Amino acid sequence: PGLGIKMAEDVQEYFKLLIPTIDGLEAIVVSDRDGVPVARASSSSVPQLALKPAFLTTFTMATEQASKLGLSQNKSITCMFKSHQVVHFNCHPVVVTLIARDTANTGSLLGLEQELQQAVRDLKGAVELP
Repeated sequence: PGLGIKMAEDVQEYFKLLIPTIDGLEAIVVSDRDGVPVARASSSSVPQLALKPAFLTTFTMATEQASKLGLSQNKSITCMFKSHQVVHFNCHPVVVTLIARDTANTGSLLGLEQELQQAVRDLKGAVELP
């Protein structure tokens, strides 16, 4: 396999090991700005709609709107739903999305930012900028 594919596989394996360490974390997805998944790992209980590009691209749209507030580019967006929460991290040019049950500790999810930035560092070079 190509270098980009190998990196994505390594990141996916790392995510599979990371998910059980955070209570309630159900999925970690790395996607490009268009919501196309580059790497992902998930449990069987994650809502499948949350893994689709149409959902994953919402961060790009939301961050563009938020940047118009004049507070510079945001680092993350957290969304709370009835049974789940979603944390999107801006790791330009990719987005890392965490999908967790609503009972998961949001601070623990946000605390993964640096670790996830490091994990996708090499993968970022494999994603082409528009």
